[in-house]
Formats: sequence, structure tokens, C-alpha cells
Amino acid sequence: MLLKLAFRNAKRSIKDYLIYSITITIAVSLIFAFNSIVFSDDISELSSILDNFKYVIIFISVVIIFIIGWLINYTISFLFHRRSKEFGTYMLLGIDNKHLARLFLLENIIIELIAFILGIIFGVYLYQIMTTIIMNIFETPYQITIHISLKAILLTLGYFCIISVYSLIRHRRKFKKMSIKKLIYADKENEIAFIKNKQINFFVFILSLCLMTYSIILFKQAMVGEPNFGEIFLSTILLIIGIYCFYLSISNFLTKLLKNKKIAYTKTNVFLIRTLSAKINSIGITFGTLAVLFTLTLISLNLSSTFKGIFETVSEVQAPTDFVIVSRFEDETFEDYREYINGNYTIIDEYQYALFYTTNSEVKDRLSNTTYNVVNERDYLLKLSNYNRLLEIVGEDKVSLNSNEFIISCPYNGLEKALFNDDRDINFRINGKTLQYQSTKQVKIPMRFSYYIIVVPDDLVEQHQIESKIYVVDTLEETKEEDFEKLSKYIVPIQGENGTEYIPLGNVSIKGQVEAQDRGLFTIISFTCYYLALIFICTALTIISIQQLSDSTKYRFRYKILDNMGLGRDKINVLVFKQLFYFYIIPTLLPIILSFIIVFEINKVFQLYLKSDYLGYLYYLEMIGVFFIIYIIYFIATLMGFIKNIK
Repeated sequence: MLLKLAFRNAKRSIKDYLIYSITITIAVSLIFAFNSIVFSDDISELSSILDNFKYVIIFISVVIIFIIGWLINYTISFLFHRRSKEFGTYMLLGIDNKHLARLFLLENIIIELIAFILGIIFGVYLYQIMTTIIMNIFETPYQITIHISLKAILLTLGYFCIISVYSLIRHRRKFKKMSIKKLIYADKENEIAFIKNKQINFFVFILSLCLMTYSIILFKQAMVGEPNFGEIFLSTILLIIGIYCFYLSISNFLTKLLKNKKIAYTKTNVFLIRTLSAKINSIGITFGTLAVLFTLTLISLNLSSTFKGIFETVSEVQAPTDFVIVSRFEDETFEDYREYINGNYTIIDEYQYALFYTTNSEVKDRLSNTTYNVVNERDYLLKLSNYNRLLEIVGEDKVSLNSNEFIISCPYNGLEKALFNDDRDINFRINGKTLQYQSTKQVKIPMRFSYYIIVVPDDLVEQHQIESKIYVVDTLEETKEEDFEKLSKYIVPIQGENGTEYIPLGNVSIKGQVEAQDRGLFTIISFTCYYLALIFICTALTIISIQQLSDSTKYRFRYKILDNMGLGRDKINVLVFKQLFYFYIIPTLLPIILSFIIVFEINKVFQLYLKSDYLGYLYYLEMIGVFFIIYIIYFIATLMGFIKNIK
């Protein structure tokens, strides 16, 4: 009898809270799909760096457990509160607390088991889609085949059990403490404002603005030059506290705004204002949590696209030719490297040249407060003849210089803007001679670890010490990642600052290896960001939807009165639309503003690695579009369910 009743109630709950069931199914699908990638041999064989993907996913899954656990706990609490009168009636009919708790437990197990099974089914197909995308990133042929990983299922089941068991046990204890009176009158309880005192409310509001402003200023300072992760962490904590304080204190300001006579006494606004003011006062914590999730969603989506643009640029910069080999020894001939390359590939073109030290640092000093200062210890020199030969190799036009001119060559975007900042008067002294700036050339040539090099006439560098010798090779065949391991054995160890020898593996750069590593990093970062963003936004929107759909049963009587007063069904539907719109938009506006400011500061750092100054902002607009597509889907589903419930 108890099991039959549990099945009936579970069926009704799934129908009433379809959005919740779909969200849990989506969450299970994502968790299973990513777990399947972790255990996929096809994925791990693409690049050695993807071996670390499993650890990233496991760490992120721990975060996901807390987010989904909070969603399930929140939803079960709403289900419990909404059905309190029903449970009180069961107790009046003679069902004791123990059996009532068991009934509620069975209902939720059935709902979550159905969501889990559907999630695994959809997760299998989602895994195939994600695998196909990853294979396309690595330009590897792939044939779609249905594959189900038992390890992935067991790991997903383990996560799901941890999420569900805690929440169900917690509510089982709650059942045991409930009396018939509390259950019968639970839905009559008034929602209490978190901050009642107006003076305290105003203080908290001002405090929230100060915290958010200071956190943004601190974040901006932390992103100048080399990022200060301690300050970034502190600014993040202050921002989260500021968001919560803002939504805990904003209710009075919104209520006063809505109670403006010109607004309040227009058409049906009196009803709308009363509904909003009563609710806003009591859900500051919920709005704060939603705002934090939305902010994280927008930042995660933007980072995913931004890193895609970064890796496209960095791959071209790190390996503009098939092989780039660097040596700090002036007598290096690169014979061992050439023997290996010639024995395994068809050499199309090859060239050796040198970078030279200079005691001057005019360019470095001009870039001291920008990202370009991160790597360059000093300004490095390159002969014009060497530079033109490199331009020929990478398919660029040659350049010319007068005897008193120099060129700055940089593979990244925006150096000229950062270098001059509206002041184009820059000279470079070498061998007692002053050279005038001719131009900045943005071209991708092998430059060792330098962000830029100074190109000067050949005769001016003869007296300077060689900083490093570089050997570049282009081959007919495509290079492979495994070539790096074979070539690295020829690297001569060098002595570090502490006297110990080490092998500078960065001195060998192979296009196949660089592309595999960068594609692997892009896959890890991009997919992880999308994973978090989808979980965050689905969880947050589900919370809003569940809350509004639960409240729709309370509002049924109020809307019925409006209908009896002759308002009309169409106008009632418009009123419902306005009510839901306000509840959906309030926790969204602040995250959009904050995320744009944060993305703006992040883009100042990453702008160096993007192909255009405005590309980062285009990524942000693109992600805002994705965000609102998901947002509108949830809003329409909630609106339809709400209208159905009040009929």
C-alpha cells in the first residue's frame, strides 16, 4: 500500500515539477558524459596532457556535487512545505511519522531513480557528441559508436548517491519532529524578512556597494602585470559577500520604488507590487545565491571562448615552423637534431640564426606596466638579414631599414598601442648610436621565449654577445607529438642558479607536439568552463522556476478573485508574465553588470593573445546570447506551468 501510494505521489510530483526532473536529468547526463571522457582511451591517446583531464573533472565534480545537492535539498524542502497539509491529513488518518517519512523517502527515490536512468541514456549520446567535438579539435577521424563505460556509470552513481542520501536523511529527521498541527498550518506561515530594521537595512545596502566596488578595484590591481592570485582570491570573497548583502538589503529600495504613486496606481500594478514586495523581503539569501551562480556562469562561458582564441594564437607563436630548437651554447651546430629530422622527415627549408644581448632596455622600460613585461628580462637584438630570411620562411614580405632605424617585431596583438600610448617618440641606443623607431611588425616568427625582438642593421650587433642560437626547420610531412620525447634526449643540460643541472625542455618546440598540448589544454579548460556554466545556470533557473511554480498554488485564489472582478484571462496572463519577469530579472541584472566589469579586466590581460582588440568583447556578447537562450527556455516553461496552475 505504501509503495503504491509512493508511486502515485511520485508520478504527480514529476508532473508538477517537470523542470526540476529535467534539470536533474541534464545534470546526470553531463556528469556521466564527462566521467565517460575521463575513462575513454580514445580521448587519452590524443595528447599526453589529457591524462590530467580526469583529475580536473574529478575536482570539478566535487563542486558539482555541492551545487546539485543544494538544488535537491532546496527542491525537497519546497515539496515538503507545499504538501504539508497532505502529510498532516495522512497523520490524522493514522499514519505515524516513521511511515510518513518512509513514504516521502520512497517518492523521492523513485523520482531521482527515473532521472538517473534517463540521465544515463541521454549521457551516452552526449558523450558521443562531446567526443566527436574533441576529435574535430584534434583533427582526428572518428566513427560514432555506442559505448557505455561501467566505470563511468558507477562513478556517476556514487556521486548521485552522495547527493541524494544526505538530503533525504536530513528531511527524514525533520519528519520525525513534525506534529499534525505544524503540518496542517505550515503553508499558512508568513515569510519573514531577513533584515527588519530600516536603518540596518540601509547600512547593509551601503556596505554591499562598498564591498563590491572595493573588490572590483582590488581585482583590477591584481590583474596589472603578473596576476596576484592572493588578491584575486580576496576580491572574489569580498564580491560574493557584497552580492549577498546587496540582495538582503535591496528589498526596501525596490519596494519604495514600486510603491511610487505614478507606478503603483496604474492598471494592475497594485496587485503586482503587493505580490513582489511580500516575496522580495524574504528571499534575499536565495537571490544572492542565484546572483553568484549567474555571475560564475557568465564568466565561465566567456573564459571558455576566450581560451579558444588564446590557444589559436599561442600555437602559431610557439611553433611557426615544424621544428624550433634553441641552444644557449655559441658552438652549437645542431647536427644531432638535423640527423634525426632528416632521417624521419623530408626537409623543405632550414635556417640557423642568433639572438644577441644588449645592455639597453628602452623598450622593456616602456612596457614595464603591461603584460609584455612578464617574460622579457631585457631587449634582445636580431640582425636584419636574419629577420628577412625568417620572414621568407613564414611567407611574409621582406623589410628594409636605414642605418639609423630599428623595427620592433612581435607576434602578439596590441604591442604598438601599449608601447607608445599616444607618445610615438622612442629611440634605441646601441654602440653609442641612437636609432629611430621605424615601425612595429606583427608577425609570427621563432623568437625563443621573447615577447618581442629589436631588429637592427647587421653591422650594429657584431660586437654583442650571443644570447642564444636557434635552428628552424620546415618539413613536408606533419610532425608528431612523440618526436618531442625523441629529440629532447639531445638537449645539453645547463646549470641553474642554485648550482644544479637541469634539462631545459622548452628549448625544443615541435609543431605537432605544441598543437597537441595546446589543443589538450583548450579541451580541458573550455569543456570544464562549459560544464560548470551549464550546471550553474540550470541549477539557478530551476530554483527560480520551482519557487514560482510552488507559489502558483497560493496565488490561484488571488487570481480567481481578479477573474471574478472581470479582469479577463488575457490580462491575468499578462500580469503573470510581469510577475515572473520581475522575479527572473532581479537576480540577473547585477551579475550581468559585474561579469562585464570582470571580463573587461580579464580581457586586458588576454587581449595580448587575441587576434583583435575587440574579440574578447565579441566572445562576451556571444556568451550573453547563449545565457539568455537557456534563460528564455526556462522562463517560458515556468510561465506555461504557472498559468496552468492558476486556472
